[in-house]
Amino acid sequence: AAEAMAENAPLNPSDYYVRGEEIGEGLIVTSDGWIISKFEPLPPSNYVVITRDKKIYPIDKIVTDKLTSFNFIHIAARNLPVRKFAGNEEIKNGQLALVVDWNGKAFLTSIFNNKRRGKELIISSDSFSRSIGLADKLPDDFGNAILFNLGGDIAGLVNKGDDIEPISHLDSALSSLLKSGEIKRASLGVNYADLSRLVKISAAPTEESADKIFEKGVLIARNVAGIAVIKSSAANSAGLKEGDIILSVNNIEINEDNDLSEIIQRFGAGDKAVITYWRGGENKEVEVELREIAN
Repeated sequence: AAEAMAENAPLNPSDYYVRGEEIGEGLIVTSDGWIISKFEPLPPSNYVVITRDKKIYPIDKIVTDKLTSFNFIHIAARNLPVRKFAGNEEIKNGQLALVVDWNGKAFLTSIFNNKRRGKELIISSDSFSRSIGLADKLPDDFGNAILFNLGGDIAGLVNKGDDIEPISHLDSALSSLLKSGEIKRASLGVNYADLSRLVKISAAPTEESADKIFEKGVLIARNVAGIAVIKSSAANSAGLKEGDIILSVNNIEINEDNDLSEIIQRFGAGDKAVITYWRGGENKEVEVELREIAN
């Protein structure tokens, strides 16, 4: 009789979550429960995560990456499905790519890599100045979608409009999180001009110039606040100065494909790196212990 009553009980909508009425989406990035999302579920006790197989998980931790504004959300789960991240070398100009939204709609386009955010000449070593550009404008309803290469690997996450955060920007944050339970971003502490973007006005096409070395690298220079090297920074402790031209970090050449800030963020706070730079007519080297970006 009790079973019959339960079967005939009226449906109570408050006992159910309705698919399609989610207030946020996230990408699973580790099999043991780390998820990346633009949505910030605060307080965590007011929200749950529901996977595609309809399993419900409470949220036990949230960590925000200040550099990208993405949130890392953790649930107590095991054996979750995870997609491979595409490396920087696998994201190339002209490459076909697929943008997929959370309703399963797909948009085929091609990648215009290394799109620069903003038009500022002087940028910081401690923030990302580049994103992935696309050849076509995304439809308006593709916010928070995922960019895949044609191999099925994750290349980036749609941030705002057509601005796509390369997945490599989040990879180092995830590594730090798994290592220490916190996101500790590396800081060099300089402002600079990317010399690969500049063309010297006085240089004739046939002129043999000693300045050709400066077609690559970055020039440490003052920003609008008049700061070239932050006083409390790793760069200042290592003796780097305004006017120095940084050519490479750990033998990784800085050029139009390798931006200084992108290279620095491959490291973690506390890591050491060898910087090669030009000053006074000669190349010099210095070992720098990278510090943590202050929140």
